[in-house]
Amino acid sequence: GVETAERTLRATFRRGVREFDGNNIGVERRFPTGDRHLRYSRLNHPVYHDTLFSSVKSIRSNTCSQIYATDFCWSRNFPMKTKGDAQHTLDDLFHQYGVPTKLISDNANELIKGEFARKARQAQCPLEQVDSYSPFQNRAESEVRETKRLSGRWMVKHKSPKKLWDYCIQLASLVRSNTAHNLYQL
Repeated sequence: GVETAERTLRATFRRGVREFDGNNIGVERRFPTGDRHLRYSRLNHPVYHDTLFSSVKSIRSNTCSQIYATDFCWSRNFPMKTKGDAQHTLDDLFHQYGVPTKLISDNANELIKGEFARKARQAQCPLEQVDSYSPFQNRAESEVRETKRLSGRWMVKHKSPKKLWDYCIQLASLVRSNTAHNLYQL
């Protein structure tokens, strides 16, 4: 029936299929080989992202970190030298973990325009923004707060130098991601 056919099409959706209309049946029509969206695996949930800044330059010369988080406390941190390097962290996210259904951020220009937007568009990952002056909508903000809090506690407890903040923040993000929190989604 029609309903079964619709369910089948939704379940077997394939990206990058090109269709010819009746006029262009021959092989004379050429398409660019933009198949970047087929190379990556997919994450079946939206991902929020934000930039975390540090007042101390790390051993690896990093001054900030890009955090990608979901609403069920999965997060990953990618240290950066400048906030303009966010496009490189997007590559790392796509290669290591997959492409989310959508990326949601605040209205920072480096996160919604330029090379960052081009790479997201090539991977068929839509970009969305939260409303201005409403940080509570961005789930990455709370993940930044909790990750900073946890890494700060560890650094004080073990008396580690402040220049190691980027290693500690990555570890804190991984530990929080692998901990089952008291959340309905889990």
